Amino acid sequence: MRLIHGRADVSASAIADEMDMTRGAISKILDRLAARGLVERRPLPSDGRAQILKLTAKGARLLPVLA
Repeated sequence: MRLIHGRADVSASAIADEMDMTRGAISKILDRLAARGLVERRPLPSDGRAQILKLTAKGARLLPVLA
């Protein structure tokens, strides 16, 4: 969540690369965060397969508590 916060147009693959994790592992984590209403996935306009990640308001409020 910290890597998503405050960044525009960050993708799951970019997060996976930064964390040295597989895209599949990141996808599972993002699924859980999205199910809890902490992260939103939006389609990237220039590439229908890619998604942009964004913290929800709920995720942004929870981030300082987790840090």
